[in-house]
Amino acid sequence: MKKPAAATLCAAGFVFANPLPAFAQDVLTTHRLSAALAAEAVGEAVATCAKQGYKVTAAIVDTDGVTQALLRGDGASMTTLPAAR
Repeated sequence: MKKPAAATLCAAGFVFANPLPAFAQDVLTTHRLSAALAAEAVGEAVATCAKQGYKVTAAIVDTDGVTQALLRGDGASMTTLPAAR
């Protein structure tokens, strides 16, 4: 590899590996449930409702509106799917 190309790659690597402090302010931190916790939550919700005689579907939706976990309980009608979301 020629020296100018190697120097350019090293400089680019340094810039991307060590962003300027101004760029750090633009980074957003989000919190999401783990897959295991989301699955446990919908399972518990459906089980609790079933004990009370309700046939439901439970959903966990993340902040982007994407369904992370969905569980349709025994006997829950198909209309409970969009209602849960």
